[in-house]
Formats: sequence, structure tokens, C-alpha cells
Amino acid sequence: MKASDRVRVSVSEAQELKLYVDSSAPEKPAPGDMLTLALRVVNRGSSPVNELVLELGDSPGVKPVWSSRRLYVGDLEAGGTATVRAVLEAEEDAEAGEHELPVRLKWRGGEAEEKLELVLYRRADFEVESAGDVVRAGGKEQRVSFLIRNTGSREAEHLRLTLRASYPFTPVGSEYYIRRLAPGEESVVVFHVDVDSDAAEQRYPVELVVKWSENGEEHSGVEYSYIQVLHPASRHWYYAAAAIAALAAALLIRLRKRRAG
Repeated sequence: MKASDRVRVSVSEAQELKLYVDSSAPEKPAPGDMLTLALRVVNRGSSPVNELVLELGDSPGVKPVWSSRRLYVGDLEAGGTATVRAVLEAEEDAEAGEHELPVRLKWRGGEAEEKLELVLYRRADFEVESAGDVVRAGGKEQRVSFLIRNTGSREAEHLRLTLRASYPFTPVGSEYYIRRLAPGEESVVVFHVDVDSDAAEQRYPVELVVKWSENGEEHSGVEYSYIQVLHPASRHWYYAAAAIAALAAALLIRLRKRRAG
């Protein structure tokens, strides 16, 4: 948060207080984070404010820790400045977006109420879709690819993806690694599987376990997709092969355009 993200409190013609958020750690807080805010109070009025205290209230999903509910600022001469630190807790199920915390300013002889605005960003989040690969029943080390997209608001680093599948698939090889995935960015992920010879012609559900680092913390999640199985003798196989080639070309073009942009 920048200094321009401020709350202005008009006390009287002689006393005018401004409350600035100088910094936030992390810079882009998300649900589940502990936030440390540097709050700067400026007395822009022409008379002093004595024994100033800030009392922070709760917002749905965001609340100050016990020690930050009442912050002692002290005396502020006209033109004086003071900085205090507040620690807030964003709950895991807090909604991403704008939040307002009530702030009460109390000083000797008066008080005022305002709201402190802050934004919670979505963590790195992902969508996975099949790239359209078709595998043969009974085939060995068949290529299957997926498109993963970061739909969150924060960058994910050191992504490790593992294909978790049951009958009729046996994954071959280890996890797939992506160095980083920025918000809105997408990448193709490739695995290989052995396919049971008794597999029916249909789509089978699979899971992709995603592990990544974000702001120095480790996270994990599971995304869902499918793999299409066809029989080698099926007349659909030839049409599927042509469709796969066209889809792969389209994906390559789309990725190149995004990277160029």
C-alpha cells in the first residue's frame, strides 16, 4: 500500500488529522496472511492533539490481533507526525477484494471515527484443461498434455506438478517443473502414461497435484481434468489424431502471442 492510500479524518477547523498507510507487509496480502501495517498519523491542524489513541475494529474476515486493537500514539503538536505499527489477521476464508476496518481516534477532549481501507488479493490459483491428447488402449508411454493457467493475483514460483491417475492409467516418469507462472500466464504441462489394454473408449478423470512457492511459503492443491482413450482399430482414432495436431498448433500460437504481448 502506498502513502496515497490514506484515511482522512476532519476533527475541527483547528485540528485536522490524516492517517496514512505507509507500507504493508506482505505488499499484496491474501487470505490467510498476517499483515503488518505502518500507520502514520499527521496533525495538519493549527493546535496540538494530546493523548491520541487509535482503536481498530473488525471487518468480516480481517481483524487486528489483540495487541493492535488499541494503539497509543501520544501527543502531536501542530504539524507533528507519529508512526505506529498494526498487525492484522486475514482469515483463510476471507474474501478477496476491498475490506474496511473501523478506526476510532480518541484524544483528550474529543474523538472521531473513520474507516481504514485495505485490499486482499487472491493467492495464485489455477485452472487446468486437457490439451486434447488422445491415448490408445494398450499403449505404452503415451503423451498426455494439459494447459495450466494462473487465475490468481499473485505470482507462483517453483511449480511441481504430479499426475495422479488410477485405472486404466499408470503414470510414467516424475513430476513436471515450471519455474514461475505470473497472474494470467499459462503453460503446457506434459506427462506420459501406460494404458491398460482393457480400457474402454471414453474419458477418464485424472487429478493433477500442484505444489508451488509464493512469497516464501509453500502451498499445494489439486486440479482436475481428463484423458480420452480410444482403441487403435477405431475409426475415430484417425479423426482424433488430426484434431490433436490442429489443437496443438492452436495452443502453440496462443502461447506465443501471450508471451509476445
